[in-house]
Amino acid sequence: MIASNKITFINSYKMKMSIAVGIIQMLFGLILSFLNHCYFRSWKSIFCEFIPEMIFILSIFGYMLLLIVLKWLTVFNITSCAPSILVGFINMFLFSYPAEIPDCNPQFVLFNDLATMKMVQTILVGAAGICIPWLLIVKPVVIGIQRCFSNKNVSFIPK
Repeated sequence: MIASNKITFINSYKMKMSIAVGIIQMLFGLILSFLNHCYFRSWKSIFCEFIPEMIFILSIFGYMLLLIVLKWLTVFNITSCAPSILVGFINMFLFSYPAEIPDCNPQFVLFNDLATMKMVQTILVGAAGICIPWLLIVKPVVIGIQRCFSNKNVSFIPK
Protein backbone atom coordinates (compact mmCIF):
# COMPACT_ATOMS: atom_id res chain seq x y z
CA MET A 1 0.00 0.00 0.00
CA ILE A 2 1.37 3.41 -0.94
CA ALA A 3 1.02 6.15 1.65
CA SER A 4 -0.55 9.40 0.55
CA ASN A 5 2.26 11.36 2.20
CA LYS A 6 5.62 9.63 1.73
CA ILE A 7 7.53 11.96 4.06
CA THR A 8 5.20 11.17 6.97
CA PHE A 9 5.51 7.45 6.27
CA ILE A 10 9.31 7.55 6.00
CA ASN A 11 9.68 9.60 9.21
CA SER A 12 7.40 7.23 11.10
CA TYR A 13 9.30 4.23 9.72
CA LYS A 14 12.68 5.71 10.68
CA MET A 15 11.47 6.50 14.20
CA LYS A 16 10.13 3.00 14.77
CA MET A 17 13.26 1.47 13.25
CA SER A 18 15.51 3.51 15.56
CA ILE A 19 13.45 2.40 18.58
CA ALA A 20 13.83 -1.25 17.51
CA VAL A 21 17.59 -0.89 17.00
CA GLY A 22 17.95 0.89 20.36
CA ILE A 23 16.07 -1.86 22.21
CA ILE A 24 18.16 -4.55 20.53
CA GLN A 25 21.34 -2.62 21.44
CA MET A 26 20.25 -2.36 25.09
CA LEU A 27 19.51 -6.10 25.19
CA PHE A 28 22.93 -6.81 23.69
CA GLY A 29 24.55 -4.66 26.39
CA LEU A 30 22.65 -6.54 29.09
CA ILE A 31 23.77 -9.88 27.67
CA LEU A 32 27.38 -8.66 27.67
CA SER A 33 27.04 -7.56 31.30
CA PHE A 34 25.63 -11.02 32.14
CA LEU A 35 28.64 -12.68 30.50
CA ASN A 36 30.93 -10.32 32.43
CA HIS A 37 29.20 -11.16 35.73
CA CYS A 38 29.50 -14.89 34.95
CA TYR A 39 33.18 -14.55 34.09
CA PHE A 40 33.95 -12.82 37.39
CA ARG A 41 31.50 -15.12 39.25
CA SER A 42 29.56 -12.16 40.62
CA TRP A 43 26.32 -13.97 41.43
CA LYS A 44 25.14 -11.09 43.57
CA SER A 45 25.37 -8.77 40.53
CA ILE A 46 23.45 -11.26 38.42
CA PHE A 47 20.63 -11.46 40.97
CA CYS A 48 20.60 -7.79 42.00
CA GLU A 49 21.34 -6.11 38.65
CA PHE A 50 20.99 -8.32 35.59
CA ILE A 51 17.70 -10.06 36.41
CA PRO A 52 15.73 -6.90 37.35
CA GLU A 53 17.22 -4.96 34.42
CA MET A 54 16.20 -7.73 32.01
CA ILE A 55 12.68 -7.97 33.49
CA PHE A 56 12.30 -4.18 33.28
CA ILE A 57 13.52 -3.82 29.70
CA LEU A 58 11.51 -6.78 28.41
CA SER A 59 8.31 -5.85 30.23
CA ILE A 60 8.28 -2.27 28.97
CA PHE A 61 10.45 -1.97 25.88
CA GLY A 62 10.02 -5.56 24.72
CA TYR A 63 6.24 -5.11 24.79
CA MET A 64 6.60 -1.86 22.83
CA LEU A 65 8.79 -3.62 20.25
CA LEU A 66 6.18 -6.37 19.94
CA LEU A 67 3.49 -3.75 19.30
CA ILE A 68 5.68 -2.01 16.69
CA VAL A 69 6.32 -5.27 14.84
CA LEU A 70 2.63 -6.21 14.95
CA LYS A 71 1.68 -2.79 13.61
CA TRP A 72 4.20 -3.19 10.77
CA LEU A 73 2.83 -6.61 9.85
CA THR A 74 -0.81 -5.50 9.85
CA VAL A 75 -2.47 -4.00 6.79
CA PHE A 76 -5.00 -1.37 7.80
CA ASN A 77 -7.90 -0.82 5.41
CA ILE A 78 -8.75 2.48 7.08
CA THR A 79 -5.73 4.42 8.34
CA SER A 80 -7.74 6.02 11.13
CA CYS A 81 -8.23 2.53 12.60
CA ALA A 82 -4.50 2.02 13.06
CA PRO A 83 -3.76 1.98 16.80
CA SER A 84 -1.44 4.61 18.23
CA ILE A 85 1.40 2.98 20.15
CA LEU A 86 2.11 6.21 22.07
CA VAL A 87 -1.49 6.56 23.24
CA GLY A 88 -1.55 2.86 24.08
CA PHE A 89 1.54 3.22 26.27
CA ILE A 90 0.24 6.29 28.05
CA ASN A 91 -3.00 4.45 28.76
CA MET A 92 -1.04 1.39 29.91
CA PHE A 93 0.83 3.37 32.57
CA LEU A 94 -2.29 5.27 33.63
CA PHE A 95 -4.31 2.02 33.76
CA SER A 96 -6.86 3.69 31.49
CA TYR A 97 -8.38 1.37 28.91
CA PRO A 98 -10.95 1.85 26.16
CA ALA A 99 -14.48 0.61 26.75
CA GLU A 100 -14.16 -1.84 23.86
CA ILE A 101 -11.70 -2.87 21.15
CA PRO A 102 -12.66 -1.14 17.87
CA ASP A 103 -14.15 -3.44 15.24
CA CYS A 104 -12.86 -1.50 12.23
CA ASN A 105 -9.69 -3.59 11.99
CA PRO A 106 -9.98 -6.80 13.97
CA GLN A 107 -6.82 -8.44 12.61
CA PHE A 108 -4.60 -6.14 14.75
CA VAL A 109 -5.57 -7.76 18.00
CA LEU A 110 -2.82 -8.91 20.29
CA PHE A 111 -5.41 -10.16 22.76
CA ASN A 112 -8.83 -11.59 22.06
CA ASP A 113 -10.59 -9.53 24.67
CA LEU A 114 -10.13 -6.37 26.68
CA ALA A 115 -9.88 -8.17 30.03
CA THR A 116 -6.82 -10.13 28.85
CA MET A 117 -5.17 -6.95 27.59
CA LYS A 118 -5.79 -5.23 30.94
CA MET A 119 -4.38 -8.19 32.86
CA VAL A 120 -1.23 -8.52 30.73
CA GLN A 121 -0.50 -4.79 30.74
CA THR A 122 -1.08 -4.58 34.50
CA ILE A 123 1.34 -7.47 35.06
CA LEU A 124 3.96 -5.83 32.82
CA VAL A 125 3.71 -2.45 34.57
CA GLY A 126 3.71 -4.19 37.97
CA ALA A 127 6.82 -6.19 37.08
CA ALA A 128 8.60 -3.03 35.96
CA GLY A 129 7.49 -1.26 39.14
CA ILE A 130 8.87 -4.06 41.32
CA CYS A 131 12.20 -3.97 39.49
CA ILE A 132 12.89 -0.32 40.36
CA PRO A 133 13.23 -0.79 44.15
CA TRP A 134 14.88 -4.17 43.51
CA LEU A 135 17.60 -2.40 41.51
CA LEU A 136 18.01 0.44 44.01
CA ILE A 137 17.75 -1.30 47.38
CA VAL A 138 18.65 -4.99 47.30
CA LYS A 139 22.36 -4.87 46.38
CA PRO A 140 23.35 -2.19 48.96
CA VAL A 141 21.45 -4.12 51.65
CA VAL A 142 23.14 -7.40 50.68
CA ILE A 143 26.58 -5.74 50.69
CA GLY A 144 25.84 -4.16 54.08
CA ILE A 145 24.77 -7.48 55.56
CA GLN A 146 27.85 -9.21 54.17
CA ARG A 147 30.12 -6.54 55.66
CA CYS A 148 28.33 -6.76 58.98
CA PHE A 149 28.86 -10.52 59.21
CA SER A 150 32.42 -10.46 57.89
CA ASN A 151 33.73 -7.89 60.38
CA LYS A 152 31.90 -7.33 63.65
CA ASN A 153 33.56 -3.94 64.27
CA VAL A 154 32.20 -2.29 61.13
CA SER A 155 29.31 0.11 61.63
CA PHE A 156 27.10 1.71 59.01
CA ILE A 157 27.39 5.17 60.58
CA PRO A 158 30.74 6.90 59.93
CA LYS A 159 32.54 8.20 63.04
